[in-house]
Amino acid sequence: TALGAFGPWLRAGQGRRIVLNADLQETGEVRCDTGSPLLELQERFAESAGTLDFSELWSGWEVKQGEFLDSGDALKARMVRFREWIASREESKIVVVGHHNFLVALLGVTFL
Repeated sequence: TALGAFGPWLRAGQGRRIVLNADLQETGEVRCDTGSPLLELQERFAESAGTLDFSELWSGWEVKQGEFLDSGDALKARMVRFREWIASREESKIVVVGHHNFLVALLGVTFL
């Protein structure tokens, strides 16, 4: 999604990149809400290796256990960690591309 949306912007400037962050993964345990293993992602997006920064992913990041369990407490912990990570970044402008349920929770938005 991010590559498709920001492809022209990425190609327009040197050093522009997308940082993949495990905390942004969607809630839920169904296949469409579960990320792919790191090696699979690196192979699938090999042509974008200079643009995609995989440093915030690790082997097993996609497993919905422990800190990524589909629970309210785990989601709250991920949101805190993600906010701290964003605050620690040196960039002055950051665009976040994520998944519906995580972003709704992070932003405190409701559609009811």
